[in-house]
Amino acid sequence: MKRFVYSPGGKAVLLVLQQVLVGIMVLSVCFGTLMLMKGGDSLFSGQGKYEQSTQFDDAFMSGVYDTIWLTDYKYNYETDGVYNPKKIVDIEDYALNGRITGEVTRSIGYYLEDLVKWGRQGKENESYNMQEAAETTDVDGVSYSSATASKTADDSVTVQTEQEYYKFDESYAPVGDVSLEEYLEQHPEINPSKMYGYLSDAIDNAYNGVEQYKWNLAKYQEDKSNLRYTIVNRTTGKAYSNISGISNTAEADEAIHSIRKLGAYIYLDSVSLNFEKSPKSNIDSFNKALDQAVNGWSYMDSRVTMENIYRNLNQLSALAGGDYTIAVGVDTSYPIHDGFYESKIEYEQTRPWFQALMYGGLISLFLYIIVLVALTVVAGKRADDEEIHLSSVDNIPTEFVLACIAALGGFVVFAAVMVLNTMYNVRSLIILSAITVSILADLLLMAGYLCLVRKIKGGIFWKKSILGWFIGTLYGGVRGIRSNVRLLVSYLGFLLIDFLLALFMIQARSRFSLLLFGLLALGFNAFVGARLLREEGQRSAIMQGIQKIRDGDLDYKLETGSLKDDNLKIAQAVNNIGEGLQNAVADSMKNERLKTDLITNVSHDIKTPLTSIINYVDLLKREHIQDEKISGYIRILDEKSQRLKQLTEDLVEASKVSSGNIALNFEHLNFVELINQTTAEFTEKFEARDLQLIENLPKEPVVVRADGRRLYRMLDNLFNNVAKYALSHTRVYVDLTEEDRSIRFSIKNISEHPLNIRADELTERFIRGDVSRSTEGSGLGLSIAKNLTELQNGNFEIYLDGDLFRVTISFVKAEVKREEREQEKNQAETQEKNQAEKRESKQENKQENKQENKQENKQENKQEEKHEEE
Repeated sequence: MKRFVYSPGGKAVLLVLQQVLVGIMVLSVCFGTLMLMKGGDSLFSGQGKYEQSTQFDDAFMSGVYDTIWLTDYKYNYETDGVYNPKKIVDIEDYALNGRITGEVTRSIGYYLEDLVKWGRQGKENESYNMQEAAETTDVDGVSYSSATASKTADDSVTVQTEQEYYKFDESYAPVGDVSLEEYLEQHPEINPSKMYGYLSDAIDNAYNGVEQYKWNLAKYQEDKSNLRYTIVNRTTGKAYSNISGISNTAEADEAIHSIRKLGAYIYLDSVSLNFEKSPKSNIDSFNKALDQAVNGWSYMDSRVTMENIYRNLNQLSALAGGDYTIAVGVDTSYPIHDGFYESKIEYEQTRPWFQALMYGGLISLFLYIIVLVALTVVAGKRADDEEIHLSSVDNIPTEFVLACIAALGGFVVFAAVMVLNTMYNVRSLIILSAITVSILADLLLMAGYLCLVRKIKGGIFWKKSILGWFIGTLYGGVRGIRSNVRLLVSYLGFLLIDFLLALFMIQARSRFSLLLFGLLALGFNAFVGARLLREEGQRSAIMQGIQKIRDGDLDYKLETGSLKDDNLKIAQAVNNIGEGLQNAVADSMKNERLKTDLITNVSHDIKTPLTSIINYVDLLKREHIQDEKISGYIRILDEKSQRLKQLTEDLVEASKVSSGNIALNFEHLNFVELINQTTAEFTEKFEARDLQLIENLPKEPVVVRADGRRLYRMLDNLFNNVAKYALSHTRVYVDLTEEDRSIRFSIKNISEHPLNIRADELTERFIRGDVSRSTEGSGLGLSIAKNLTELQNGNFEIYLDGDLFRVTISFVKAEVKREEREQEKNQAETQEKNQAEKRESKQENKQENKQENKQENKQENKQEEKHEEE
């Protein structure tokens, strides 16, 4: 699991999971906020009811607002409880006080139905003249500061004063035979603009008020609404209610008493100063509803005070100047399917979803934090090591990353505010857009966050910052100044001379002086530039010399005759480094040569007596000694001497191969044929340990350019390694694959001993997988195989996974002509036939050897028994 989490695929899965959680959280916030706006805090409660919700409270207070206005509408538009279209409206009184008494008391009156019709069809030919005509006067000697004068034929001027003046065509006449224009002519003391304004306001108020009156009257009928209201003016004895059968104050009091028994109600009595409310109703919302009923939608002080409530209600026409009682309630059994009933059903369906979204959002937030911690832990790490791996993105300056994160954070906050402000008009497209933008923003934020995490883990948070670079550069400059005062003095001198020459050029009063100082400045800067170019050329020559020495030309020497100052010191140091490296290489080659000579001489010295031992052992074997005890000694001497001979040869060859002191004869070889030859020779060894060989070789010849003898020795070492160290009764896999321009050979097996060692250590000299060294190996086979592979331009790799051991060798594919391929194919077929014949003969020899081995085993057992008796 840990390996998967640290892998690129695991990190990608964590990022995808994180974006899914972001989508769930955004969805929960959007829908949860929308539901919370409708349902209020009661959605959080385990026992929250619809009547305790903000949704019900808003609907109830809206009903209160409507009924208060409806009462005022009834007062204005009805006569004896019936709508009266012929009711006379005094336009000034109606415009200023919002009151219709049915009489003309202040200015001029219109019929209510005429005003409504006028408002429905619009005020035709309406014009707004911003100037009012004044008296005509003589223009000579008169100054008009705030008027516009125009001269006529009789040398008179009409002055238009800048006063607002409304006038439009009268579609309907006032009550009586006099029009508004005639009325204004008869009463010059009245301002025409104000009167036309009163008429315009009366038309708008009458049309809108009657429309709203009819709408509320139909909406809150007794048989169409669960809301009940009764409002009584105690002074006039007039009652307003949607409950039928109310004709006097006593019946109104009975209706108020029944309303106070409903599940939700508000009761207000101005006589007893008694204010009641049903449980959990919001007084502040009631006060706001009253304020809206009196003053429209403009917001005022919403503090809950009885004085504020009474002051607002006293401004209504129906209740002004008297005592009153108000009772508004809702039948919470909801016998009528109105808006309250539908809102209740919606609330009950919404509440479980809100709780599910709330818990889902909280769980998603918790999981998001866990995933964020996991990404923080695995940032910059891989499964194969514990080091911190940085990417090219981490080289971006830290301040830029922080600025991007801050900008994205600000954008997310701004987008969240915009979405929350449009929650009531939310649509699926807005939610999908919010989810998409949130996911993209989170991906960018995570990219910046993980970049900062890797910077901190890698220790480059400060180093890769602009501030860190600036401070480091400043510190390095100061430190450099301390070590190179001459450079600082030269630079300051250059600036001073340039400044003085520029100052002289500015102060020059003649062209000659200007030209003189200009030439001096040009010459001085040209001299400095030439010196800098010469310095740069010398440094380039030094760099070329360093590169040649780096490439192996240790005899290269820099010319120091034309160099001066620091460049001369650097060149001399480079020459000394070249000489030192040359001496070190010479000493190393001498030591390696001495080591090889030592191994060769010691091996040769060992070979001479070893050859004698082997020869004398062979002579003893030919004597046919009958004593079984002595025969056993001779057999042991033969085995050990042969092993010592093989070890000596391996040691000499390993020394030559590692030093490159061997000659290679490259030729085109059929790799498949060479592998078949090797497997045939190791068949008996594999069968002796019950190792099943599984080959996956191409049928066509695979040509490689190599030294046949060295390539065979490499394969022999690999197969011999398997025969010695592979676990008995297991399989050995040999594969040869041909790619576009390379050939890959691999052999893998299960090790008999635990491989508690690194793969690269197995190719070192005298290193064996058998730590106890109980087998006959020398620890040189894999080292020789690797060196031979690399000498033939191949690649040698060892892979360990538990007890699985695999060697992979790759060579560049050789290009062979078609005729050569056919010839090699025929040779391969002939070789296969020969191999088959050899296998058959070996099988026959094997049967004979088994019988001989049985007899020898019997003799050895007898000999061992005698030896034990002695």
